Amino acid sequence: MKWLRRLFQRRKSGPDLESALTAFLQAETWTESLRVLEEHPEMLSDQALGLLERLVAEAHDQGQKEVARYLEEHLRLLRHAAQVGVEQAVAEAEEALARWMAFQDLLEDAGALGKTLRGLLALTSPQEHRAYLEAHPELLSEEGLALLERLVEATPDPQIRQGLAFFLQIHRRAAQVGVEQTFAELTDPDLPAELRSLVQQAKEAEAHYRRTGDRQALDRAVALWEQILNHPALQQADARARLAVLNDAGTAHLYRYWARGQMAGLDRALTLWQQAVRLTPEGSPDLPSILNNLALGLRDRYARTGDLADLEQAIAHWQEAVRLTPEGSPDLPGFLNNLANGLRARYA
Repeated sequence: MKWLRRLFQRRKSGPDLESALTAFLQAETWTESLRVLEEHPEMLSDQALGLLERLVAEAHDQGQKEVARYLEEHLRLLRHAAQVGVEQAVAEAEEALARWMAFQDLLEDAGALGKTLRGLLALTSPQEHRAYLEAHPELLSEEGLALLERLVEATPDPQIRQGLAFFLQIHRRAAQVGVEQTFAELTDPDLPAELRSLVQQAKEAEAHYRRTGDRQALDRAVALWEQILNHPALQQADARARLAVLNDAGTAHLYRYWARGQMAGLDRALTLWQQAVRLTPEGSPDLPSILNNLALGLRDRYARTGDLADLEQAIAHWQEAVRLTPEGSPDLPGFLNNLANGLRARYA
């Protein structure tokens, strides 16, 4: 990795740490990367984390987006191992690998339909999504919907799972009322006109980040959501539209926490989701997904701080989300999986 040697040349760190970090980054699988951590516990130190954070920042400064994304993925793994321990991180990585292979097998076994569904992962805007559905009506068939539901359950990546679950909701609605009406509803007609363009820009910037790992796009999405939240016109919006803004803005802040590791982003996400839960009327179909997001954020804060109260709250919110979700809902398997992981963390 010539780029890695060039980055190290600009940093003054010990040769042992550089050697261990190089082995960590060059490992061919996540499990092998974690084995490096077992052999080099110094990699879990603040010094190693700080060095990798600086390498990420420098790669961004030099415009090396793919390098930066590669480093960020390893930084997230390193932080997680430091939080939960290498042994648990290895077990989770092996489980995630098995689920990812099952995800890929589902796509391969589905043939042409699987290839078409794979194309969903490259979509970056509602306009692209609408055009894709119009070109591939087979995605709205019973077979297409069933395959997408299985993919939601199979994927180990929380960001991909969230995106596919959202697509599944859209596809189910489109199968019922048609593509045109479905995407007309997605334009947030209950939002004041001053906010519609801002919301669309925020969603497109976030979709660009999920597709490319461009942290500048993520920063732009967060800034746009904050602009929307502070806009006087938001108070004139329909109550459900305000809840959607709170929920989506919280998700953008969580993504930035995952990307940068700054607690301020996680705390902001939790504040927005807690506000959304308070404002959501009893019986609202939106409440389970908001509770799930709040629980995810609390679990991440527990992993960072070790505060058991956060984990207990996360488990309670997942239990409530499961209770409120009807059987047959495509969201239920994900909520149950998150609840199981929370309970496992409590008794680890």
